[in-house]
Amino acid sequence: MRTPDYYKTLGVQDTASDEEIKKAFRKLAKKYHPDTHGGDKASEERFKLISEAYEVLGDKKRRQEYDELRRNPPPPSFDPSGFGARTHRSARTVTFDEGGDFSDFFEMFFGRGRGAGADPFSHNRAVSMPGQDVEAEIAITVAEGFEGAKKAVSLELDGGRRTLNFSIPPGTTDGARIKLRGQGGPGMGGGPAGDLYLKVRVSDTRYTLDGLDLTEELRLMPWDAALGAQVPFETPDGQIMVRVPGGVQTGQRIRIAGRGYKNKKGERGDLYARVALMNPSSLTAEQRRLYEQLQKIAGPHGGN
Repeated sequence: MRTPDYYKTLGVQDTASDEEIKKAFRKLAKKYHPDTHGGDKASEERFKLISEAYEVLGDKKRRQEYDELRRNPPPPSFDPSGFGARTHRSARTVTFDEGGDFSDFFEMFFGRGRGAGADPFSHNRAVSMPGQDVEAEIAITVAEGFEGAKKAVSLELDGGRRTLNFSIPPGTTDGARIKLRGQGGPGMGGGPAGDLYLKVRVSDTRYTLDGLDLTEELRLMPWDAALGAQVPFETPDGQIMVRVPGGVQTGQRIRIAGRGYKNKKGERGDLYARVALMNPSSLTAEQRRLYEQLQKIAGPHGGN
């Protein structure tokens, strides 16, 4: 009995990962599925071969057994009539009725054995395949991820544009995935639609996110930086007053513990105020007089 080359059927190497095998199968199954070819015999036969290959390679136990059969194929004198057909059939991505659509090799080594008189190429079988899962990326602000939000996303899916409404749960972190069940690729032969996974990217013009820590710019007037001050500062959950130490320099950070981003467990990071000195765009007469006086006292380059 000839051992079929299932790897060649799916167009993958025998070192392919489970994900590579799954991806190859989905691509070929979509191309040759009977629903898309309206009774074309060649496509139907090709689909059977692809399905059989995935039934074996897509199951870890069967793949191990198949690889062993490739290394040690049955001898020419092997009599299949005396071989006890296996009885385990795992639930795979492609499902068939009880008519027996696989080869003698598969039924002998991996199936239940074909019943007497069963037609292996019955046209009345039910063939179904779930739709492909789809992943897309969405950007949210710190406020949306921190507090939760209602969002809509418009995506090009299967040749058509769809707008989907969904919720951002509070504490959604960067890199999280939101699952929209049944919003992926369409199924075939009555199979269920796949799922849509939205991969979250937290992107914000105010904050820089590092894990659960947030950094935000704190703009200070020169006199506040020199003398120290209490200044208002925005946080994800409201405004607070920050104590600025005298003599602080541009680029220094002031840590505000426990006021950073949070995750779904309620854990929070820290908030860092990154100092940026700014000069007034215009001066009153009194301010100019005081600046000139300070310049005289400090000398060239501020006495440094």
